[in-house]
Amino acid sequence: MYSIKEFAKLNGVTVRTLQFYDRIGILKANYVNEKHYRFYTIDSIGILKQILVLKEIGLSLREMKDVIGNQDKFRKVVEERKENIVEKIRLLNLTLNDLNKFLETKSMSSFDIEEQIEEIEQKRNEMEARDRWGHTDAYRQSMEKYSKMSKSDLERIKKEGKEIMEDFAALMREGISVEDPRVQELVAQYHRFIGNFYECDLNILGELARMYTADFRFTRTFEKIQEGLAKYMSEAILYYVQVRSSF
Repeated sequence: MYSIKEFAKLNGVTVRTLQFYDRIGILKANYVNEKHYRFYTIDSIGILKQILVLKEIGLSLREMKDVIGNQDKFRKVVEERKENIVEKIRLLNLTLNDLNKFLETKSMSSFDIEEQIEEIEQKRNEMEARDRWGHTDAYRQSMEKYSKMSKSDLERIKKEGKEIMEDFAALMREGISVEDPRVQELVAQYHRFIGNFYECDLNILGELARMYTADFRFTRTFEKIQEGLAKYMSEAILYYVQVRSSF
């Protein structure tokens, strides 16, 4: 049996870290004496190694609680995150190759650079979405529908989405209130548009609206069309959700 200091040194972590893990319940001490000193057995090393691996691949402490000690879940999560890491490495290599080409030729246009940045950003967003929502029905529906879309379908849907946002921007520039029937009809149209990807109930729609102003990546997408659009659309959607939730 190891004292907390010995166990920390053996595994390359701090005593404070072990105390924290004990307090939140993801790695409890095997024995606590009458002086409240914590002690650990060799069996706890495996659990700690799992925690460190899960932390390294980006799981939150809350998410870890459902995985630690369950070998099947642990393996599944690690395999999923491994795919993401491999994809990130691929994207970084693509970026490095393009930078090397640019430095060699000095001929890459600003359009080429912008296009490359957008592609990398889209891939990163896709990986994060899989990390955050991969376990949800909405995400699975989205991936299933996405896989069945042709290139022309995707182009059409992308164009439709941009046109809806531009319509929102036009109403915003006119100073039209988010409660105005014209804005609310546009929200209804946007709600139907999201249905191209997954079944979006009012709760999910409300969460999306909040993310438009809380997550800078969403905000940036809307702000490219019109400054202040993210806030305007968020408020319009939240009003739409509030009204229909009261029915």
